[in-house]
Amino acid sequence: MAVIRRKGFRILQTTGAEAFYQADLVCQDPADAHRLWQAARASSLYDFAHLRDVCPGSVYEISLSAFANLHEKNRAPYLKIEWATPDQWLKSTPKEQGLQRSTLQRKLRRLKEQGEVTYEIYCELPLPEGMIEGMVEQKTAWCREHDLEGMFDQPDILSFFQQFIEYAAKSGMLLFTRLKCAEATIAYHLMVIDGKKIRNYVPTADYAWARYSPGHLSSVNAIS
Repeated sequence: MAVIRRKGFRILQTTGAEAFYQADLVCQDPADAHRLWQAARASSLYDFAHLRDVCPGSVYEISLSAFANLHEKNRAPYLKIEWATPDQWLKSTPKEQGLQRSTLQRKLRRLKEQGEVTYEIYCELPLPEGMIEGMVEQKTAWCREHDLEGMFDQPDILSFFQQFIEYAAKSGMLLFTRLKCAEATIAYHLMVIDGKKIRNYVPTADYAWARYSPGHLSSVNAIS
C-alpha cells in the first residue's frame, strides 16, 4: 500500500494502482486480508482510501465489503488467448509485431557481439547473490532519471522486496528473471505466477545498455 497526496488530501491506494493491480496476490488467505485491512483502518496516516479494480468475489472484495463503500462498478472484458508453445505465439502475432520482432532480432545480434547473452529464470530460493539489490538499484536509477516519485523512494524498499520475493517463492508464485551479457546483468524482470496467469510486476533495465533494448528483450523472453 502507498499514500499519495492530491489537492491536500492523503489518499491510501495500492502501489502501482494506475498501472497494474496485484493486491490479491499479496494476501490470498482471507484471514491475512482481514488483518491487513483492520490495520489499515486503524492507521492515522491517510484521510481516505481509493482502491481500484477490486474483482468481485476476490479475497479483498470479501474483506472490504464489510465496511467499505462501493464507488463504481465496471465491466472489464479481456481476451483469453492461450498458446501451447512459443512457436504458436510467434505464428499468431500480426505483421506489425513481426516487424517489431525483426528489429529486436537485430538488436539481439548486436548485443551478442558484446559478449555471450544468457537469460536466467528463478522460481525458488536461494537466488544468486545481489540479484534483488541489482533489481532495486536499476529501478531506482530509472525513477530518478525520469523524475518519478513513489515506492522506490522509500528507505525500506529493499527489505520490502526481499520479503515479497521470499513469500512468493514459498507460495510457489515466484518468477524472477535476469538478462545478462557476459558478466553484466542488463535487465531484471520480477513477475508473479497466479494460476495460469503471469502477473508483470517490476521490469528493469540498465540505462548503459539502452541501445540494445534490454528491457524489451527481457519481456519478449518472458512471454516466450
